Amino acid sequence: MEEAVAQHTKVIALRPDYAEAYSNLGSSQKGLGRLEEAKDSFTQAIALRPDYAQAHSNLGITLQELGRLEEAEASHTRAITLKPDYAQAHSNLGITLKEVGRLDEAEVSYIKAIQLNPDYAEAHSNLGITLKELGRLEEAEASYTQAIALKPDFAKTYDDLGDLLQILGKFEDAEVRYKEFISLAPFEEPITKSKASILFAQGEFQKALSLFDSYGTPESRSLALECLHVLGKTEEIFKRIEDTAELDDGNLRVAAFATFIAESQQKDTAHRFCKKPLEFVHFSNLASKMENPSSFITNLVEDLKDIRAVWQPRNQSANGGFQTEGNLFRYSNRNIVILKEVILNEIDVYYEKFKNQTCSFMEKWPAEKNIKGWHIMLKEQGYHHRHIHQGGWLSGVVYLKVAPSLQKNEGAITFNLARSDIPYPNLPTKIHNPEIGDIVLFPSSLYHGTIPFSTDTDRIVVSFDLEPGQKNRQ
Repeated sequence: MEEAVAQHTKVIALRPDYAEAYSNLGSSQKGLGRLEEAKDSFTQAIALRPDYAQAHSNLGITLQELGRLEEAEASHTRAITLKPDYAQAHSNLGITLKEVGRLDEAEVSYIKAIQLNPDYAEAHSNLGITLKELGRLEEAEASYTQAIALKPDFAKTYDDLGDLLQILGKFEDAEVRYKEFISLAPFEEPITKSKASILFAQGEFQKALSLFDSYGTPESRSLALECLHVLGKTEEIFKRIEDTAELDDGNLRVAAFATFIAESQQKDTAHRFCKKPLEFVHFSNLASKMENPSSFITNLVEDLKDIRAVWQPRNQSANGGFQTEGNLFRYSNRNIVILKEVILNEIDVYYEKFKNQTCSFMEKWPAEKNIKGWHIMLKEQGYHHRHIHQGGWLSGVVYLKVAPSLQKNEGAITFNLARSDIPYPNLPTKIHNPEIGDIVLFPSSLYHGTIPFSTDTDRIVVSFDLEPGQKNRQ
């Protein structure tokens, strides 16, 4: 992709009035996540050729990813005005309209896209998502099914359909879709609950174990270990961890469980990711990174107010609070850019501190510093249940506003070696009562959560993950 950027830039140097080259450059920049640069390139393409419908549409997509939804809607609408039969622009307009909650209008846009291009699988899938939110579940099922018929490798739609089928009570059909999803995307976390997970929740552990073993995914291997734990088959747990030690070296679910079972049984396992994660928690503060952290935090909090957040997003750990979607660091607000640089520098500090430790966590440290961030605002009684970041490598949090502890650790972050529902009260625990500006970094395999707080205030943070390299991704 970088080569494409360089090539398009050379073309522009030779032909500075070539609108298509600017549009192609914008597409390459967008693919690299350089959204502000992409926006500028698409804007220049339009300046050179105002009737360039594709550039207007691509600008709309980029503006949407930047969270500038009104401008995105205007760009998509302009693309449609210039080219009324532009199916992709109609579908993209639908995505923007859905994002702002105008579901009926989004439905109209998707239907128009499908009328123009009946084989447009993405439009059928997006229509299904909108129909589901409108409560028209049978119609949503039909849309998802049509999308899959048109695009049999459309992994996400299998998962969306499986989730919908469970809502409709069609559990056997949902299991079929779940299996199709994990065969296409074995390293992705599904929203559809597998039949094995349902059996596990019902206490049918032996049946659940057999099914987990049949799936053959990183997630199912970790859940099989949990089944064995409940069934009391400790020796088999250690044997399985040893047998899959190389395969699951970057599987953070297995890493977390291996740490727990080693501590609870006082016996080492063969898993090498990070055997003592509590010893890898690192603390710093913005006060040591800049001259006026208080002013910076105030301005950053104001910037964050303009970014759309969702109340208690599904499949996330936040309870009683708002969380942004996507990658916060795609925004080019000056204060967000500064925060990103601070975090990247602190990641370097962290690496230097622990680089000589003998474990896969450090030995296979990601070559590229790609970070994903999100903003969370917890309200009174808000908390995070104990969880890990299975899609990360190193995780962290920056505290912008904290709740008073009231001498009861309210609002504190807790670190533990197991989920809250695993009954081992004597496991080692670390509790940190944060102060404004604190930066906390820790292995993504370490369970952590937040203690609820009783004061009428907001707890505001930016959380982030250093993402694993492609070879480490599981």
